[in-house]
Amino acid sequence: MNRLVLTGFVSLLLFSDPRAAWNSVSNGTTAWFFSVYFPNPDTGFAVGDSVFKTTDGGINLASQPNPVPELLRSIQCLDVSTCYTVGSGGTILNTADGGANWVIQSRDSTKYLKSVYFTDANNGHAVGIYGAILATQNGGNTWSDQSVNTRNDLESVFFIDADTGYAVGSGIDTASRYYGLILKTTNGGTNWFPQNSGTKYDLISVWFTDASTGYAVGGPVAQRNIILKTVNGGVRWDSVYGDTTWTLLSVHFPTSNLGVATGMNGAVLRTVDAGASWMPESSGTASALFSVHFPDANIGYAVGNNGAIVKYSVPVKVWGRPRYIPRTRDDMQRFDARGRRLPKSHAFYPLFR
Repeated sequence: MNRLVLTGFVSLLLFSDPRAAWNSVSNGTTAWFFSVYFPNPDTGFAVGDSVFKTTDGGINLASQPNPVPELLRSIQCLDVSTCYTVGSGGTILNTADGGANWVIQSRDSTKYLKSVYFTDANNGHAVGIYGAILATQNGGNTWSDQSVNTRNDLESVFFIDADTGYAVGSGIDTASRYYGLILKTTNGGTNWFPQNSGTKYDLISVWFTDASTGYAVGGPVAQRNIILKTVNGGVRWDSVYGDTTWTLLSVHFPTSNLGVATGMNGAVLRTVDAGASWMPESSGTASALFSVHFPDANIGYAVGNNGAIVKYSVPVKVWGRPRYIPRTRDDMQRFDARGRRLPKSHAFYPLFR
């Protein structure tokens, strides 16, 4: 029993790294970033005033050719080559060559799009203010209008598969009372029906980890925040976090248990137990962090105003694996514990110390 306890304790010491933290990435720009997406830990895109790309984890940013002057609010990539971004003026852009060229797929001056999400290479949706919902089934070659008849604004969209999706935003009822709006579709967006959020606060971002479990975050501007969770596909949403600090603007779960939410004034919250508890973390910035994305569980990025890019990373360690395994006593005299060759006059016995 004691040996098991000791083994577990040693494992905790070895694999819990206190150096894991958020750090600002200096990039030399004051552009506003509203959305970020990293297809892999080093290559990513950020959009806002324009389109930017990095291939070294945000240290160097290259402005991409942007065929429109509109503000871009959301980006999603299917891989390092194929990405979609949406924004004001009903703008929808696509690249198939890693950002070297961006093609206009749709523009509509009556729409302001806030979020885009693709489940595969063909099926995607975009949502925006005044209940705007657009859908494509051919990779964006054509977009159809699925807008709902509402005065309400939609801030974020997420689809579990080509049929089942959710959109969240801010609602106002016939008595001019505000509430957190959640819409769900089970037929690819042909029909949308409301779900009871149980909150009067705006909902700004939504994410699902499986067909049943999802999260929505938001809050009134710069007053407080709220995190909702469902475990039954939205039949019921429960508040799992809320305080009187800064509004949350984005949520992302790279795994079913690990999730991160970011918001105003550099706010960062993290859960490692599927939303049962949330712990604040220091982002090192006072900028509003509009978007967060983790390409894997160990590396994440958040972006915001005035060129703010912060990166979360867990240092990679290799514990005691030598490059060369000595087989004889003579070998032990010629190589150190890390497998490096020693001078002939230097005797070292790593296995006997």
